[in-house]
Amino acid sequence: MAKGRKTGGRKKGSVNEITRALGEMIDGALHELGGQEWLVATARDEPVAFLTLLGKRLPKALEHSGSIGTELTREQMIERLAALHARAAKPPDQR
Repeated sequence: MAKGRKTGGRKKGSVNEITRALGEMIDGALHELGGQEWLVATARDEPVAFLTLLGKRLPKALEHSGSIGTELTREQMIERLAALHARAAKPPDQR
């Protein structure tokens, strides 16, 4: 192997076959469940689960875009996340 140069294996940044297959299965399941509408309903009914999903996705989104978003300010995003968190702390029948 030449110093500082990769000469074998997968190309840098390519996705592992198992990771890609799992992602495709998750995308398929989400589509069958109703896509974005289902995610919105889940966020309302199970905010803890939705926040967990958001926590898994948010770092990747920030890495690619460099910002939280263009529609909400940082303060607005924090307020909304705090409200979801407070709602999640209540029993389901009081939400």
